[in-house]
Amino acid sequence: MASGDGQVRSGNELGKEVAVQLARYKTQIEQSIPQKAADLIRPERAIRLLLNEVRRIPKLAECDPKSILGAMLTAASLGLDIGSGLGHAYILPFKGVATFIPGYKGLLALAYRSGSVAGLESRLVRPGDKFTVMLGTRREIIHEPALSDEGAPVYYYALAETTGGGIVFDRPMSHAQMVKVRDASPAMLAGGMTPWKTHFERMGMKTVARRLCNYLPTSAELAYAAGADEAVEEGNKRPEPPAALDWLDGFGNPGESLDDGQVSGGALQSGADPLSGEVVDEERGLLAPAQALR
Repeated sequence: MASGDGQVRSGNELGKEVAVQLARYKTQIEQSIPQKAADLIRPERAIRLLLNEVRRIPKLAECDPKSILGAMLTAASLGLDIGSGLGHAYILPFKGVATFIPGYKGLLALAYRSGSVAGLESRLVRPGDKFTVMLGTRREIIHEPALSDEGAPVYYYALAETTGGGIVFDRPMSHAQMVKVRDASPAMLAGGMTPWKTHFERMGMKTVARRLCNYLPTSAELAYAAGADEAVEEGNKRPEPPAALDWLDGFGNPGESLDDGQVSGGALQSGADPLSGEVVDEERGLLAPAQALR
């Protein structure tokens, strides 16, 4: 990434700048994290996870630093971890902008936290499964998976149970429909980084879960996350950040020179590697067993 004098900064230099910015705004970061999620998402943890992502994804070093910080703070304000450790949310580069993308497990977590959803899960229908869908006045899905778990999915669907005992589902999506969703993704069209290239089935499961959120009693956090994900997939303008992040406009301009003397708030330990972070277990999947529907 080029600095104000035209020199190209390394990932380490960018990581140091991001670390300094985060340290300067430690108080605002703390205020951006919902009280109900404070025990799960501490500012120090959010900072370490972000810096680990900067190290893990070199292309983030080419993004506007303000967008990197904004993406992290959006995740923190929703009470979501970033990175593949929990699979709550991700920060990916797209056309020079670090983009917040909620994960499947992040949507699940927000749905449960809303207090209106007792269960939410996405399922794959593979060849050999017995699968029947009934709409109209008698709405029902009957899915008997085959004993073998082989073959590419032919359908994707999501089910939810509300705390009032109601079952909510939408029309299943075929594999061909999911391919169209993938191919229409701006990141795919631009040949950029996208989980559609590496985790097609998981992205399909997230897609049907996100679309089902439109029919669920929801919270402001779930509505924002679902809207942000839809905007990324369809190339639309992303929804405005939560109100708690209005102060983000106070961050310095891209390329602004920062030095250690500007650090305050004690967010970083003296001599700490600005790109060190928590170890993310890459072997852990994005998906966790959803709460079983009664």
